[in-house]
Amino acid sequence: TSGAQFAHWIILLVRTDPQAPKHKGISCLLVPMSTPGITVRPLVLMTGHHHFNEVFFADVKVPKENLLGPINQGWKVSTTTLMYERHSAGSRGYTAQIARLVQLARQVPIDGRPAWENPWIRQRLAQLAIDAEVFKYTRLRSLTRQLRGEPPGPEGSILKLTGSELGVRCSACTCWSIGRPRPCPTRRAGSIACSPRVSTRSRQGRARSSATSSASGCSACPRASAPPHRSAL
Repeated sequence: TSGAQFAHWIILLVRTDPQAPKHKGISCLLVPMSTPGITVRPLVLMTGHHHFNEVFFADVKVPKENLLGPINQGWKVSTTTLMYERHSAGSRGYTAQIARLVQLARQVPIDGRPAWENPWIRQRLAQLAIDAEVFKYTRLRSLTRQLRGEPPGPEGSILKLTGSELGVRCSACTCWSIGRPRPCPTRRAGSIACSPRVSTRSRQGRARSSATSSASGCSACPRASAPPHRSAL
């Protein structure tokens, strides 16, 4: 649970009709975090940051007046809540970040010349700029629904997914621009990092490595074929 160590309340989905099929027979409760039996255990990241948590419930008793929405309709309540949460989660834009990446590529050298002069880097930055524009107009579609007084639509889920992927690709492009070796997320721990600048093989060996990487479908490797991009429009 994100931020459970700061929360005063928590939404709890409980099974209230064991005989009902899944997604039915579930009710939603508002539970004070101070209720006896609730334990929050931190999940500390390797950086030392503490944001996520495990929340345990041991013989927790919640009064009936804490029911949120109709009885056995908790799944509908939770999906509606998630639509609004995704709507806010996808509100961040990437235009300014990509502009800073362009500045970085003009300043940082790769093989004795600015990274911007590398056509591979420019192609990746151009694709990021295109995706950021698609992302922006999808956000405007979501805002239009809100101004009309309509409930959140599928744009929220699209923005949450594509926003996360776009953020990862922006970070990957930063690594490639500065030319530092980076671990490939599709390889096991301890394997050689994928980097456009780091190689101890001959030119022919690098070509074989590139062909193997592309054939294996490693979309995170710089030498692999470009990963498919989802369009939000």
